[in-house]
Amino acid sequence: MKGFLIALGVVVIGAALAAGYFFWSRPAADITLEFSPVSQVLVGQPFKLEVGFTNGSERAVSNGRLAFVLPPGISFLGKSQDLRILEIPVGDLGPGSLNKQAVDLVAVADPQSVKHIEAKLTYASASNGRAQIETRAGFDLSVGQPAVNLTFKVPQKVFSGSNLEIEITYENNSEYAFDKTNLKLEYPPVFQFQKSSLAPSKSNNSWALGALPRGGRGTFTITGSVIGPEESTFRFLGTLTADFSGQQYALNTQETDLTISTAPVSIAIEVNRARDYVARAGESLNYVITYKNNSATTLDNLTISAAFSGEMFDFAKANSGGAFNSVTNTFFWNTANTPALASLPPGGSGSVGVFVDTKAAFPIRRLSDKNYVLKVRAQIESPTVPEATGAVKTISVSGLETKISGAVTIKSMGYFRDAASGILNIGPYPPVVNHPTQYTIHWIIANYSTDVSGVRVSAFIQGNTKFTGKVKSTVGTSPKYDLTSGEVSWEIANLPATKGVLGGPVEAIFQVENIPAINEVGREVTFLSETRIEASDNFTNLKLTGSADEVSSRLPDDQTVANLKHNVQP
Repeated sequence: MKGFLIALGVVVIGAALAAGYFFWSRPAADITLEFSPVSQVLVGQPFKLEVGFTNGSERAVSNGRLAFVLPPGISFLGKSQDLRILEIPVGDLGPGSLNKQAVDLVAVADPQSVKHIEAKLTYASASNGRAQIETRAGFDLSVGQPAVNLTFKVPQKVFSGSNLEIEITYENNSEYAFDKTNLKLEYPPVFQFQKSSLAPSKSNNSWALGALPRGGRGTFTITGSVIGPEESTFRFLGTLTADFSGQQYALNTQETDLTISTAPVSIAIEVNRARDYVARAGESLNYVITYKNNSATTLDNLTISAAFSGEMFDFAKANSGGAFNSVTNTFFWNTANTPALASLPPGGSGSVGVFVDTKAAFPIRRLSDKNYVLKVRAQIESPTVPEATGAVKTISVSGLETKISGAVTIKSMGYFRDAASGILNIGPYPPVVNHPTQYTIHWIIANYSTDVSGVRVSAFIQGNTKFTGKVKSTVGTSPKYDLTSGEVSWEIANLPATKGVLGGPVEAIFQVENIPAINEVGREVTFLSETRIEASDNFTNLKLTGSADEVSSRLPDDQTVANLKHNVQP
């Protein structure tokens, strides 16, 4: 009986504890969040979003904090557009209480989209004030068209050098009146601003449009010109913003593309009969500039200019049929030096040319001196204007960029006395027949103006010579010997530009041993063949190669034996 009573007491106490736990923990399940319905909003139009939260439990919760979490494209009004989470203290929530909290928002991007907004309520239960409990709710917001419509009207056909007019229209389609609006345009580099029917506020690309009431509308024009290659496309980007509480918010962003049509006169450039030619250091280049009259009008008094830029040009021996300005590195042709430019009939064409060299050596002074490019910008113009072009003169431009390939070099040097290398060579010098003499071979690489990969240096050990296995290197790999073929090779995965030109050397050292034969008496003995290097140019995708002379007992690089005989002694 006593045991039964004890067991019954344990059950009762356990049930009471379970009921108490259930009772005190119920508030977490009874806190609810719910968004008030919001119809579709317009981009740029402020709106209010309200969330209600209810404590359906029988006890209070404390230290409530409500956080709104926004996706990209939705911003808190009057705050930084980068702010994605806004937390608001809501205090204690009594049993059965119903509360509401609203925030002012604005959509700033992505018209015709759906944005998911979240609310998160965190609070502490009265039974354990340190335990944080969280309740979440989500809401899908429909974003419609921009509140303010923005359109660009550009000509369908534009010639290089001709004037063009861009008409800009903006209209408030919403029920909201905007106090301060502003329009900013981003021009392509080829556009030259001339004037605007509405005075810009600064830099010729920003306009203060002022207040824009419901149904308000405005139009103004921009006049300018473009000078660029034919069939090239350029983009204008416009952003209309409004001021809310000192912060600028986008109402609408629009872009429009402009394509330069085939001009009345066209011009093109080639170098060494190609547009994709890859040049080399110390090379002669032949630039040919061709032109053609594409209009039905005879063009008179044409002038051609070609501006050259690039550190690797050597203009000392430059030659052309025109004049040359060595201050601006620009060549000029006109009627005075090229009579064919006096008049160019419809369909007529011609060409002028420039012969110019590239420098024999790369002008490397810093580690960043790499990836050299030769640039030419040619322009042809005539005061004659074909009908219906709207230009003040006929003009066309063309550009050409030519990459210069890099260069890798290899030195192969032999030494008898080479204490500096840390490798000791033994044996007689001058070499003696049937007696072994050891030598060290130094391979030194210089990589000039481009990053390269797949570097491989190789040579063959000659007769009566063996590879001793002693090697050293300043990089992560060392030379290896193939006993079957007699080849010594050194492979490096990658070498950055200027490595071995600036800074420490890229060097490998290995030792060989030669035993001269009796039929080599009185002759210098060759113990290493010509050395070759090859690599892939990462800038031009070309294969680079180089070579170094064979190494013999003459040892011209070893100054300690310069005055000794080098032929094999009996």
